Amino acid sequence: MLQIGRDVYLFDSGLMDLRERFPMPAADEVEAPRLTAIFQTHYHADHAQGLLSLRWGEGMSLPVYGPDDAVGFADLYKHPGILDFSHTLAPFQCLTLVDNDTGSVTVTALPLEHSRPTLGYLIEVSKGKAIAYLTDTKGLSPEVLALLRAKAVDYVLVDCTYPPGVKAKGHHHLHEALALVPQIPAKAFYLTHIDHSLETYLIQHPEQLPTGVQLAQDGMCFDLSVA
Repeated sequence: MLQIGRDVYLFDSGLMDLRERFPMPAADEVEAPRLTAIFQTHYHADHAQGLLSLRWGEGMSLPVYGPDDAVGFADLYKHPGILDFSHTLAPFQCLTLVDNDTGSVTVTALPLEHSRPTLGYLIEVSKGKAIAYLTDTKGLSPEVLALLRAKAVDYVLVDCTYPPGVKAKGHHHLHEALALVPQIPAKAFYLTHIDHSLETYLIQHPEQLPTGVQLAQDGMCFDLSVA
């Protein structure tokens, strides 16, 4: 989730209680946070199932940005409700969320290597920090790596699903994820999309996480406003 003022942008929608978490503010609640748009990495259930209930409503339209996927998830394309799926992003397309006297906030779509069309996202605050969200991928293309090096990213959240040696399509095991660390000059790396088997392994082998790398946690926050 990215919050800019009162505008809230979701990155994936796997939680089933999104309607309760993000109720539409009343007309007189001018300062209350409001869900402004959703950025989907892809349309597997664990990343998109919250859209099934969030779609129901009227009198508004909620943009959903994401990869070019003709299938989508369940019957969402056929019965989108308030969700607007017309905002397909091309690889490396950059979208400006804010551009004013205080600076700009941009989101760049990064093509990932998964079993469905999948995008990661690079969020940049012009007078602050940059963070890359790279979940559900096995490896990064030379083009994505080159862009991340050029942008001097502060934080990288990268897919690391399994303990070492587990062969899986579309997801890293620990050693594969750690192999990316020296390739991207970021200040800190956070491993995400974590399977319970990886958690168990790291409890038994905590020395496997090098300095500057840690497990992402639910509720973790990053302040991108200050460089």
